[in-house]
Amino acid sequence: MNKPVLGLFVCLFLFQTASFAQMSKVSTDADAKSNLPLSISFQPLYLMNNTIRFDVEMQQKEKASAFIGALEIINGNTQLLYNGGDDNATKDFVSGAGIGLAYKLKLNPSEKLTSFYFSPGVNFRTLKISLKGEDYYAYEEDGIEYYTFGETEKKYPINSAMIFGNLGYHKVWTTTILLDAYLGFGYKLSTSDKLLEANRDYEKPIYGFNYTGFTFQAGIKFGFQIK
Repeated sequence: MNKPVLGLFVCLFLFQTASFAQMSKVSTDADAKSNLPLSISFQPLYLMNNTIRFDVEMQQKEKASAFIGALEIINGNTQLLYNGGDDNATKDFVSGAGIGLAYKLKLNPSEKLTSFYFSPGVNFRTLKISLKGEDYYAYEEDGIEYYTFGETEKKYPINSAMIFGNLGYHKVWTTTILLDAYLGFGYKLSTSDKLLEANRDYEKPIYGFNYTGFTFQAGIKFGFQIK
């Protein structure tokens, strides 16, 4: 990951943790009216990588554990975080979807709606990267195949899976507003395409769509608790 992006993640995490520590009137298990309190949250940092991500968390009341399901919608131009290898990368487009499953173990036995936690999990993604540029391509006219030079578009399918472990802090106020900050590490495995990698460098940064290897995670969730 490049240094500015990593620095942004760390700064946001520290800022949010400091904010958590200074605010009062938090919610505990005693405030939960349902036996299966739910929370819904949004992760804005994913927008930097063309991804909209929502998390739904279900915790069994009086238990120190919770389960998280996530949905990702990936769509947009890739030029924000990538140099792409050449000027044509400004025309690249990515689209796809992902799902995530995670287990959350609350580390504070008395205040589980507001607690430090450890969360292992797994994410799956399927997407397509569209590259536009100038190249030779074939077309047919009157039953004869011709080759010409002009603008082309090629789509490359990418599938990936990642396992991870995060440490974080989840806080719910009596207003039902929640904030969640986390840091962690994982390992990502992606399908590769040598033609795509010859033209672009999406496999190189640890946030890359078809990166394979150990990766760093950091994020902030904003949402609300359904008690």
